[in-house]
Amino acid sequence: WQFVPRLTYAGMIDGINRYNKAVSDLARQENINIIEQDRLIPNNFEYFYDHVHFTDLGNKQFAINAASAVWDVFSHSYRGK
Repeated sequence: WQFVPRLTYAGMIDGINRYNKAVSDLARQENINIIEQDRLIPNNFEYFYDHVHFTDLGNKQFAINAASAVWDVFSHSYRGK
């Protein structure tokens, strides 16, 4: 938010939440799988440098969540084949 002086901290968080909801709603509407990382990664400074960028631990958790979701899709697709 330091690069947009008129944007308050609360406004920035509200914008991020609205963006996440819009993406999630669109994915559901279009029947597209989505990994809702905002619900899977704790929102604290152990996982984030700021309110957008991941720490190393945050990046690791993001990758674990993504790999798990991909594994779930492929393992269900190939069961019984």
